[in-house]
Parts: sequence; structure tokens; C-alpha cells
Amino acid sequence: MVEHVIFVKRAMRPKKTQDGERMRQLRLRLAALRHAAKEVRSLSDALHVKFPPELRELVYEFGLEPCSRLTFSFWLHDEYVGEAVAKEATAVYYKTTPFTVVASDFDEMPEHLTVDHLGLNVSPARFIRSLVVNIHMEEFRKTTKQKGPVFPYTAIKNCLEALLQLEHKKGLHLEIEFNTCSVAYKRGLYNVLQIFRPIYLELKAAGAHLKIRGHFQSMRGIQNKSYESDDDGDDDEAADDADLYNDANNYNDANNYNDADQYDND
Repeated sequence: MVEHVIFVKRAMRPKKTQDGERMRQLRLRLAALRHAAKEVRSLSDALHVKFPPELRELVYEFGLEPCSRLTFSFWLHDEYVGEAVAKEATAVYYKTTPFTVVASDFDEMPEHLTVDHLGLNVSPARFIRSLVVNIHMEEFRKTTKQKGPVFPYTAIKNCLEALLQLEHKKGLHLEIEFNTCSVAYKRGLYNVLQIFRPIYLELKAAGAHLKIRGHFQSMRGIQNKSYESDDDGDDDEAADDADLYNDANNYNDANNYNDADQYDND
């Protein structure tokens, strides 16, 4: 019995040695990170003091990396680079990155555009220059049923009105895609475009470049219809607007729905 206990204790000794080595490596890494953080902070402070804003923006553009929900560039961490540099880098990130918002609820668009995602008091709506919005029309019907007496078209309008919160409308590249696999919503696309019309006109008058697309997916595949404004090279904006909405009206013409009855129960 004694020999067995001694054997067990001896067998456990290597594990203690391994744990000690891991702790030593961890302490070394933490020390290296603290040292690196100090070096980065001193460099970022010097950058902010000695470089003019134009050159700082070039540095941020060169150094910024793609971000995800879980990880983002150290330039956006104020604990590393300081609040002033982090705010400037965040503004450059929003300004230079093409964003895509998948909207399936009337609350999502305002949240995406106005929430301070990084805790730096920097709103994306102040700086975004390029945005693609995917509207899943059936999802609005589901969420409005859950949240009370809000009609899907009203919910879509509330979602699209949030685009007016974008501050830099001049030169803004905005693409909106309406997606549906329902014949009822395919027929209602013209209604949605009419709801969007005053928003569209306000954005366009402010100098935004807009592209509107409709995607209908059925058992026969995907039918795409693209409506574009002010991208044909001429100066006749009234004609562009007329083409946009006349084309949309034709898209909802009965000739385009020969197979509608087949999918009414899908």
C-alpha cells in the first residue's frame, strides 16, 4: 500500500512540472503584452501629436484590419492607443468600409446605424459612405405579429426611414435589395417602392447614389429585377425617377405572374 502511494506521488510530479512551465509561459506572455501596450501607446500618442489629420487617416487606413463581431483591430481599442486615436480610427473604419445590413425587423436598421458599437461615443451613421441593405420581407410579417399591431409595410417604412439618419448623404453609395419567396410580397413590391419613394427622393436630392433591386425566389429559381437611378450617365433626373417607378410598375404587371396561382399556397 505504501509503495503504491509513493508510486502515485512520483507519477504526479511531471504534471506539476508541466503546470509550472505553463504558468511561466503565461507570465512571460502577459509581460510581453504589457510592454507592447506601452510601446503602442507611446507611438499612438506621438502619431496624434506630430502628424496632421490627413496623414493620420492614411496611417489608419493602412493599419486597420477587417473586424468581426468578436475581434477587431487594435487601432479601435482605446486602452491600447488612447481615446483620441481610437475615435479617429473608428471614424476612418466606418468611412472606408462597405457595410451590409440584413434587416428582418423594423428595429434593426436604427440599431445598426446609431448604436455605439465600440463604446467610444462614435455613431456609424455619422461616417458610413457605402451600405447594402437586404430587406427580407417575410421576416417583417413574422416580427410584427410578435410585437403587436404593426403592419409589415409600416414596419418596412420605419426601417427604411432610418437611412435618413446617415449624415454624409452626398456621394453615399446605397444599394437596397428586397428579397422574397412569396408571390403576395412579390406583387406588393410596387407598394414598397411607393413607400420608399419620398425617402429615395430625399436621399437622391442630397447627392446619394442609389441602386434598388428585387429578388423573388420560387421553385423555378430566382427572378431578379434591378432598378437603378442616376447611374446612366445623363443629367435628366426626372427621367431617371420615372424610369425607376414605371419599371417597378411593369414588374408588378399581371403578365409577370402567370405562375402566381401555382405558388399562392407555398
